Amino acid sequence: VGVLVDEATKLLVQGGPAATRAAIEKCQQAVPLFEAAGNTYRSALALFSTGISYFSLSDYRKALEYFNQSIPLAAAVKDRRLEAGINNYAGGMLDILGDVGRAVDHFQRAQKLAHDVGWLQAEGDALVNIGKIYSDQADWQQALSFYEKALVVFQSASGSRQAQAITFNNIGMAYGRSGEQQKALDYLQQALSLHRNGKDKNSEAQTLINIARVYRLLRDYPKARTYHSLAQAVLKETANRALESEALDDIGLTYFEEGQPDKAVAYLLQAAEIQQSIGNQRRRGVTLTNLGQVYNRLQEPEKAFEQFTKALALGTLLHGGQA
Repeated sequence: VGVLVDEATKLLVQGGPAATRAAIEKCQQAVPLFEAAGNTYRSALALFSTGISYFSLSDYRKALEYFNQSIPLAAAVKDRRLEAGINNYAGGMLDILGDVGRAVDHFQRAQKLAHDVGWLQAEGDALVNIGKIYSDQADWQQALSFYEKALVVFQSASGSRQAQAITFNNIGMAYGRSGEQQKALDYLQQALSLHRNGKDKNSEAQTLINIARVYRLLRDYPKARTYHSLAQAVLKETANRALESEALDDIGLTYFEEGQPDKAVAYLLQAAEIQQSIGNQRRRGVTLTNLGQVYNRLQEPEKAFEQFTKALALGTLLHGGQA
């Protein structure tokens, strides 16, 4: 069994879709062997690793399936640290899939478990995740409250510069969406500086997309496009399809606001197609709402109605789109 786990670990470190799928196969072979040996802890770890592998492939439903299997096993062996980590991941999958209520439940469990064992990183992550949900609901004050609590936790933890950067990013976007764009840019530039000193290219790309959004809100479209281009260059390195769709969505909105709705439709349709393929229902609902608004501008009410209807079916016709 140890050989299978070692091989899976090497494959995950290697990275790339083919290696990740091979790692999944090794973990799946290991689970029944751990179960037969009565090793509940190693079974939980193998299931958790399988979930993370599916997450890296943007297969969120499969990832959630394995996280849900591993949570009760972590609880059975009373490993609260492992249980907290899995709950954070499970909450993230549910958020992406549009089940916000259950996502919050998992994040709250993760925060309590992490606090109980003094795991500051996971506690801060859970607080950030709850803040993001309030941000998606346009409750900026609640979002900022959770982000600021998270920042206090991260500042107490060693080696948390990356987590602080992500929190600066989220605080920046909450200020941007609540109309305080200069504060937003201040926080986002702090985040970008920290990300560029680290190795998290996905977070760097997310921050660049967010800076572009703020410049779009300021109607400085040339600067918005500059940051979109920088984000897309980084995303070529990461192949993160969820973030790719966010960038395409925001480029589409930039063209829409500039008075080029035909170009906007092309980018928004690309974004919606990616979101459907990876199962990102919450984000797809926002993009479909944006598409409906663009079709309205183009005086194509039937197409607009079709997009709004799809968004409503997803339960995510949020605040006139945008996001």
